[in-house]
Formats: sequence, structure tokens, C-alpha cells
Amino acid sequence: MKLKQKLVATMAIAFGAAALSLGAAAQEYPVKAIRFIVPFAPGGPTDIMSRALAEKLTAQLGQQIVVDNRGGAGGGIGTALAAHSMPDGYTIVIGHIGTLAINVSLYPRLEYDPVKDFAPISMIATLPLGLFVNANVPVKSVAELVALAKAKPGQLNFGSAGNGSATQMAGAMKFNLTCNRCGGTGRLKNSCPTCRGEGTLSRTDAVEVRIPQGVTSGSRLRVAGKGNAGIAGGAAGDLYITIRVEDHPFFKREGDNINIQVPLTVSEAGLGAKIEVPTIDGRALLKIPQGTQNGQKFRLREKGVFNGKKNTRGDEIVEVKVTVPMPRDEKTKELLRELARLNPDDPRAELWRQV
Repeated sequence: MKLKQKLVATMAIAFGAAALSLGAAAQEYPVKAIRFIVPFAPGGPTDIMSRALAEKLTAQLGQQIVVDNRGGAGGGIGTALAAHSMPDGYTIVIGHIGTLAINVSLYPRLEYDPVKDFAPISMIATLPLGLFVNANVPVKSVAELVALAKAKPGQLNFGSAGNGSATQMAGAMKFNLTCNRCGGTGRLKNSCPTCRGEGTLSRTDAVEVRIPQGVTSGSRLRVAGKGNAGIAGGAAGDLYITIRVEDHPFFKREGDNINIQVPLTVSEAGLGAKIEVPTIDGRALLKIPQGTQNGQKFRLREKGVFNGKKNTRGDEIVEVKVTVPMPRDEKTKELLRELARLNPDDPRAELWRQV
């Protein structure tokens, strides 16, 4: 005797990757291996289908599809791992009715949201569920089995793939089984006195993080195993840190370049000089040519920010500001008058010609 129901298997991708796979980067995707998270143990139907699919996709895409089995908690551990992975299109989870529907009502604190955390890609299979009995059981139909169960309450055993699995829930809905642990209330009478049945405890912890060179505001860092506690004793999730770069008092970043304004004296600008200017590495010498004008810019090669993707450094752009001395004594005034007599050209002559 066999009762058929359909178990739907789907592929889902981390939600943020949907735009990536459809946007400007679509022509380049994939450029590296893709991770298939199978939230069940090897050898089961979900695992078998996933490996067959991975083999075909590897041949078509030209990139390796790596199957990663992360079983436990009715598929919740592997699905939660996918939900908290980097949403770059290279982590795909294989889900079905258990992980994407049943677990929502089964676990009070699910570590993922099936609707908000994933974007569906495709349905890959529908599987039948069968109802079987031992050959020695004197029934030939579902109706006879139900009648036998009612006639012998508590004497028949029902086997499934585990709590929350599609096979267990299908049998529970068909026979309306009462949980022998909670008595049908949905809550255990002997809940943990420490966590009060929540399964997790709150704790503040300090995490040491290495900030790589060249990060910008909005960059995300991933710290493996430092996220929320796993479900049912499973591995902890990952911690994602969003970087916010504060403004510097005088360095101004523009892409990989660093901009800075440096003051010059009138004599340094007129006669030329070698001056020290600050860089993010320390001090550097800058040659100022004769006749340098206020606002003129100079470039210090490879004194900017390191770009890890290009393996190059930007430049430092130095803008000079010529400072005029305050004539506090008669001698200084006379020197300025002499300078004016030696340079009688009107600096605004070009301006007036344009007007």
C-alpha cells in the first residue's frame, strides 16, 4: 500500500545576489567556484539530486560546483548558513517544503526568513512520498490502517526521517498524531531553566578584526563563526561588519588618491624649494619649482591608498597655498614695495581683457 504526496525541491540564492546575476555583471558570472549548500546528510534524495545537478552545471558554466552537506535541525542549520553567507551569487542552497515552509512553524526562533533571505532560482524536482506497512500488518488500504490505529491506540509505531521532516509531517497530518513530549500543547513542560526554552543566551563579546588596506565606507568584513549561536547546538553563524571610514583632519581621499593642501611662503613659491609634506606613510620630499602659483598641484607617485583588487597604489595630490606675510614692521613693507616695483605687471589684466 502506498500513499503518494509531492515533496518540492527548489534552488534558492542569497537575496542580495539576484541583482548581481541579472545586472551588469551577468556577462562575467560565474568567475569562480559556486557553493551548493545541501542542508541534509549525504546519500539522501536531496543530496543525490544536488550532486547530479552540480555535475551538469559544472559542465555548462565552466566553473566547479562544490556540494557542501550541512545537515541538522531539519535542514535548518545549512539553510541558516546560506542565509548568512555573502550575497554575491556564489552560495546557493537547495531547499524544499521542510526548510522553507515546515520549519517556520516548527521552530520558535528560526535563524532565517524563507521569504526575505532568499530569492528562488528554479524548481528542480518533485518527489513522491510513500506510506508503507510491514507485510505482516493485516491491512490493505489507508482506511484499514486508520481503523487499526484507532482500535489499538498507542500500539502502532510510525517511522519517519525525523521531527520536522516532510515524511514526519505528512504522517502527522494524515494520522493527527499527538506529540508524546509536549502532550499536544506545543510547549515542553520541563523547559530549560537557563534559556527558558529559547535555545540561546545573550552575551557581549569582544572580537579582534584586522582591517585590510584600502577599505572604503560600506565595505563589509566577514568574521567566521562569530555570529549568532547555531540551531540545536549547530555551528555559530558569521559576523558581518560594515566599515565606516571617518574623515581625516587634512587628508582627503578621492578613489585611491589622497588630496592634501600644503602652505608655501612667498619666497619658496618664487625662488623654488624642497619641502617636506606629510603622507600616509610618513614624510616625503617635494620639489617646488620657481614661480609656483597659488593653487598649483603636484603629484607624488604611489603615495596614495593601496588597491587590493588591482594590486596598485594611488597617488598623493599636493595643492599648494601661497601665504602672504603680514607686514608688521617698516622693513617688511619696504621689501614688499620693492617687489611691486620689480614686478609691475597687473595680475588682473587677463581678467579685464575677457570682461
